[in-house]
Amino acid sequence: METKKEFLQQLKSIEKMKLVNINFVRGLGIVEPRFELSFANQSDSIILEVETNIRIRTRSSHLLSFNDLYLNQKRKTISVRMFRQQKNIEKTYLFEALNCSNVLLKNKTVNKVVVKEYGDIFIMFSNGTTIEIFNDTHMQEAALYRIITNGNYKEIIECYLDNNVLKYSYRDYDN
Repeated sequence: METKKEFLQQLKSIEKMKLVNINFVRGLGIVEPRFELSFANQSDSIILEVETNIRIRTRSSHLLSFNDLYLNQKRKTISVRMFRQQKNIEKTYLFEALNCSNVLLKNKTVNKVVVKEYGDIFIMFSNGTTIEIFNDTHMQEAALYRIITNGNYKEIIECYLDNNVLKYSYRDYDN
């Protein structure tokens, strides 16, 4: 349980930090696709890697969701051929939505972080925008998210599912 407490403390430490960047790693079957949310203040930095569903919204509009990966810029389902031909995600609506979200949120301060018992996370910003991260899987041992503090890839805290129960553990990844 100590790992859960530390995970939640690190997550709450994002409050008053500024968002540096939102990135998407396609994975290409080598690693799971994920979002990387980078936060920083004068002395610390945190990367929150998210492998579950995510949505970014303002008070009045929906800006980004994970499924935008499978849409073209006209918000129609992207063909398998076009999806495979791209180098990263440049032909998807997610590419456009990420750019828009980064413009809106870059250097914005996190006002509040709310973590629900079932694993959902809400990150609220000073400009009224919210990043919502949803635990939307039943896959055994599925990683939901992990926290990397100050670039230390040796002591990553990961939240994952074990028989539909959230578990927290240290993972030692080599850079």
